[in-house]
Amino acid sequence: MTRDGFVARSVQRLVDGAEKLNLKHSAVGNPPVFETDDFPWAREVEAEWKAIRAELDNVLVRKGELPAFHEISSEVRSISSDQNWKTFFLCGYGIKSEEAIRQCPETWRILQKIPGLKSAMFSIF
Repeated sequence: MTRDGFVARSVQRLVDGAEKLNLKHSAVGNPPVFETDDFPWAREVEAEWKAIRAELDNVLVRKGELPAFHEISSEVRSISSDQNWKTFFLCGYGIKSEEAIRQCPETWRILQKIPGLKSAMFSIF
């Protein structure tokens, strides 16, 4: 196993464990659809959707240059093996993409309203 493969598997194990803990201790359960009212910040974020959409539109101009999801996260290879599912990460697992934040500063500002935010991306089909 390569070092990168070992690191990816180790990180995935941590993420899987964190997800199990989140489900076990969730204050809002695990419904198929969450209610907006369960999250006090949701309406503030929703109210600024036009600013987020404007920045996404600028990202979409370069859609062909964006990485496919499986190129960023190997654990999704079973559901993403072509170039149709693109991603644009602002942060992943708490690690910020300064370049993405520079390209979408309003989106990043708006996302700061979400307590405990660890990952944020545009998922593009």
